[in-house]
Amino acid sequence: MNHSSMKSLLFLMSTLCICSSHSAVSRLRFSSFLDPIHQTYLRWDYDDELAIMSFEFQAQSTGWVAFGFTINKKIPGADFVIGGVLPDGNIYFSDWHGVNEDTILEDERQDYELLSLTQDATSTTMAFRRQYRTCDEHDLDITFPVPEDETTYACTFLPLPMVKTKHHIYKFEARITPRNITLVHHIIAYACGNGSVLPTGVNDCYGADPDFSQCSQLIAGWAVGGGPYMFPHETGISIGTPIDPQWIRLEIHYSNFDLIPGLIDNSGLRIYYTSELRPYDMGVLHTGIYTFPVHFIPPQADSFLSYGFCNTSHFHEINGSPVPDMHVFGFLLHTHLAGIGVRGIQYRNGKQLRILCEDNKYDFNLQETRDLKKHIVLKPGDEFLVECRYQTKDRTETLFDVMINETGFIPDIDVPEPEPCKLSPRDTTTTHQPEGHTKYKAIPDVVSKDVSTP
Repeated sequence: MNHSSMKSLLFLMSTLCICSSHSAVSRLRFSSFLDPIHQTYLRWDYDDELAIMSFEFQAQSTGWVAFGFTINKKIPGADFVIGGVLPDGNIYFSDWHGVNEDTILEDERQDYELLSLTQDATSTTMAFRRQYRTCDEHDLDITFPVPEDETTYACTFLPLPMVKTKHHIYKFEARITPRNITLVHHIIAYACGNGSVLPTGVNDCYGADPDFSQCSQLIAGWAVGGGPYMFPHETGISIGTPIDPQWIRLEIHYSNFDLIPGLIDNSGLRIYYTSELRPYDMGVLHTGIYTFPVHFIPPQADSFLSYGFCNTSHFHEINGSPVPDMHVFGFLLHTHLAGIGVRGIQYRNGKQLRILCEDNKYDFNLQETRDLKKHIVLKPGDEFLVECRYQTKDRTETLFDVMINETGFIPDIDVPEPEPCKLSPRDTTTTHQPEGHTKYKAIPDVVSKDVSTP
């Protein structure tokens, strides 16, 4: 990936839209506090047809306020506006850029349009708008340029809603830039530990900078063909307490098979949350095998089976206390174009208990989160196997692929990153087995050696 082409904005690379179930309808659909003590508040909206973003920024300050964008949290290269109300009641507003740590300059070209600027006894509010791309060297583009690579995993870090009391996330949906519907392969939100030191900007998720691959506790995932998903009425993902995550890593997988240059994307996830709490907190168990560093699938294979194995007997060590029964309510099966079948199998005491989920007619273009007809109990010590079937008769080169089963469960337990059941290929095996061969003894008894806490 060409990293220089990935310069973008921290929170606008792929819009994470946070929607409260109690928010009032207004002309600006999205909003978020920008600081933990709620002294700065941003509302925004966008118009893809006109390629314009509108903002309303409010700060608990009088005199003047500034709002802007930066790639690395530093003044050099920053793009911002300054506005305020003079003692005589006149207002001022202009477009500026950072030169160095001690110098800012007003832009010769003013590309931000002021809509309103007001002040009361405690706060200043300014509303303004600008084009996604202004063609001004001192303005940052509010877009993400998709590289001319067949496969791109782009990551950035975004804040979750800064609510002061416990809330539940109860629904999520993908928001895909219409012209890029065939370009976006999947979108995943991973929760970050509150002690994590997070990078800024946008970068290759699994490239030269390892900081962009941290945070692996999945909270929401969408893939091609999926629609909105609402969690069961009795459960939700907790936010707002001291132990809940405050940031996420947003990962978008782009498949630019035709290597089209100049593609711009603003896709992301819309997350819904509510103060009306459900009875249980939930978690998501990510089982299977990473694509990275390598997960080989050979060419010219009619039926190649690959396995990912999860042993839950270690969960109590990770959780720091005994683990209760986990009640599985839904799943998302995920692999790439060569995948033709995926299933998840539950074992107890060395014997197959049940096939928990299965799709023998796997369709890459129809990947959706599915609810089980009834909850399945996963007891401490149970083992979980993910089996993927690949067909590569039309391939002439070795394929790198992924096999994932995202399983929703209640109640939530602490399974810190990296998750112990989402393995790298070095921690498990891939084997080419005869069709129908799923004997338990053929599966290696391993758990990821990378389990650690931040």
